[in-house]
Amino acid sequence: MDRFSVGSSKRICGAGSKSSSFCLRASILDYRSALLQYEVLPLSNRLQLIDGQLLEIERINLNTEVVVKNWETGSSADVLASIHQAETNIVVYSRAITELTGEIDEILTKELNLTLSGDIENTKSALIEQLDAALFANIIADVSHLLQLFSTVSGADSFRLFFGTVNTNMCRKFHTDINDLRMLCSYSGPGTLWLKEENINRNMLGLSSSKEEDIVVDESAIQQAQTGSVLILKGAIYPKKGTKAAVHRSPNIEETGERRLLLRIDTNEFLNF
Repeated sequence: MDRFSVGSSKRICGAGSKSSSFCLRASILDYRSALLQYEVLPLSNRLQLIDGQLLEIERINLNTEVVVKNWETGSSADVLASIHQAETNIVVYSRAITELTGEIDEILTKELNLTLSGDIENTKSALIEQLDAALFANIIADVSHLLQLFSTVSGADSFRLFFGTVNTNMCRKFHTDINDLRMLCSYSGPGTLWLKEENINRNMLGLSSSKEEDIVVDESAIQQAQTGSVLILKGAIYPKKGTKAAVHRSPNIEETGERRLLLRIDTNEFLNF
C-alpha cells in the first residue's frame, strides 16, 4: 500500500502477466491524466482517494506483450551493424546485383556445392581455388566482400561458408537457428522468408505438430528478402541476455522447379544449424 500527501508524486512500478514491466509517475491530483500520458491501457486498476491519501494501486495487467520493431533495412551495407541493437534480430541490406547476371547464369548450368571453413584469408583463398577465377572473377569478389562485411560485423575469427545451387525447400518450417549470427544472400531465385515480431506465435515454434498457420499470426504479412539482398540474422545463442532469435524459413521451390544460388556464412564460434 502506498500513502503520500495531496500534491506530491511518487514513482509506481509493477508488471503484467505477459507484458513488460511498467512504471509511471502519478500525482494525487491528476492520476488519471498520468495514466493516459504514459499509455498504460486498459485503465483497469483502481485508485482509491480517502482524505486526500492514495490508499491502493492495483497492478495493471496488460494481456499482450509490448511489441518492438525487430528489423532494420537499408540500401547501404552500414545497416548490417544494426544487428547488435538489443531489439533487432534481422537486418536486410537491399542491393542490385545486375552486374553479376552473366556469371550467375553460368553457375546455374552446373551443380555447385562449396563448403568451406577457416579464417577469412583461408576461406577467400579456398573460394578462389574452387571457382574458376577467369570465369567468375566478379562473383568471387562479391562473395569475398560479403565475407569481409560479416567478419567486421560479427567480430569472429573463423567462419563456415556454403555457396551452391539449391533445388530443395531446405528449411520448410519457420524456425530459429542454433547459432549466434548468420549471413544469407540468394544470388538467384527467391529469397528467405522472415517474420516481424508481432506476426509470430513463439509458443508454437519448434513443435513437430505446428503448421505455418499456428506459428504465423497473419500469413499475408510474411516478409521475403529480394534476390541479391543480404541478411544477417540473430540465432538462439547470440551472446546477450533477452535476445530473441529471428524467425525465418526457406522459400518453397520444389513445387515450382526453381533453383537458387545461395550464400550462407556462419561464425565458427558456436554450433550452427
